[in-house]
Amino acid sequence: MHLESVTDTRRLIRMKDVARKTAISRKSIYRLIAARRFPQPVRLSADIVAFVEVEVDAWIDERKAERATSAA
Repeated sequence: MHLESVTDTRRLIRMKDVARKTAISRKSIYRLIAARRFPQPVRLSADIVAFVEVEVDAWIDERKAERATSAA
């Protein structure tokens, strides 16, 4: 296994990057988290959270798959 692929599975990204990647507002992301319909954040400190990037990417891929399935 390459070091790069290990690093990719461990990479944390902040909310602004998640919002940019998903094109969803922060408020909507937090609603999805509360409904357990979005990857749960990792608490880094009392007021800082981040997200596991591969989990966010997987969530995006699932939305794409749903789109493809509903179009068929």
